[in-house]
Amino acid sequence: MARAKTLQCHFRVKVGTLSYEGSLFLAEGKKARLAINEATNGRPMRLLTVSDGVRLSYQDNGMPQPKFEDAPKNLNADILIWVARPGVFLPQAPLPDVKTDDAKDRFRVSSFTLGDKEKVGERETQRLEYQLTVKGQDEPLSVVIWLDPKTGLPIKRLVTSRTGGQQTTVVETYEKLTLDEKVDVKKFDLPK
Repeated sequence: MARAKTLQCHFRVKVGTLSYEGSLFLAEGKKARLAINEATNGRPMRLLTVSDGVRLSYQDNGMPQPKFEDAPKNLNADILIWVARPGVFLPQAPLPDVKTDDAKDRFRVSSFTLGDKEKVGERETQRLEYQLTVKGQDEPLSVVIWLDPKTGLPIKRLVTSRTGGQQTTVVETYEKLTLDEKVDVKKFDLPK
């Protein structure tokens, strides 16, 4: 996945009673589009990030207007690490304000355990468990990911954190995740 030139993905996220739907598109030259919409209580937008390769626009539901900045040099590589390690949702949550070199440095993985082959819906998958350490946080997160055994791409991910006696679980389900297929360039038009 790290060598992918393009990525297209639709996903669903469940965090407790909240549900989200989203899409992610990447293309060469730091072009990216991540949209996460809240599917709970009819609130439409949670987050929209778009990079045209030069500028990046970011807006969440607490901002009346998008914020613009230069597109980070490792944007696509970092987003591909998100898909491989913590998932797409977790990096959008408030994280400790610490200096990191890149997403590999921020989201470190260890303690891999290969599980059984299992069905997720109608799809045959390979279960894999690992620990995810977010730089700046004391407690590692437990991750279970179900991979497509033919492509190695994620089908479903369950991330569990235990902090102060509380447990939080984020479940991401990926639909139509494809690599190296043509992406509509209009996806990377910055919002006006």
